[in-house]
Amino acid sequence: MHGRRHPAASLARALTQAPSRSISSTPSLLQTLDPSVPSPPPAAEPGRLVELRRRLQADAPSLGDFAYSVEVGTRQRPLPKPKWMKETVPGGAKYAAIKAKLRELKLHTVCEEARCPNLGECWSGGETGTATATVMILGDTCTRGCR
Repeated sequence: MHGRRHPAASLARALTQAPSRSISSTPSLLQTLDPSVPSPPPAAEPGRLVELRRRLQADAPSLGDFAYSVEVGTRQRPLPKPKWMKETVPGGAKYAAIKAKLRELKLHTVCEEARCPNLGECWSGGETGTATATVMILGDTCTRGCR
């Protein structure tokens, strides 16, 4: 182990002894392979660069372009809930008929077991008018574990 040098130590030594160059002074790969290739022109002339910066600053979005305001209610003056968030209490003729038939046949539903918030809409027919219920055929406990 005395005759071997540690690779990390030799790498550190090589990096500290290497001459430092800036990127702009480093020739491109193409210039290294073929010295007759002319070097690229400077990125932008000072006048053009100033003009470009001015245009970018004028067209740049402000913080207001990304922020928006949301109206918030208070306890004394709450905002009404949106229509899509309001649920009706389960009920109606179709709902009552389905519930009575399920009890009569001693059937259990996934809807009731999972405490589905849409139970009233499904059992009463909803928008289409077709009342539906999902029946469990192998018992009264749903084992799916929905959360």
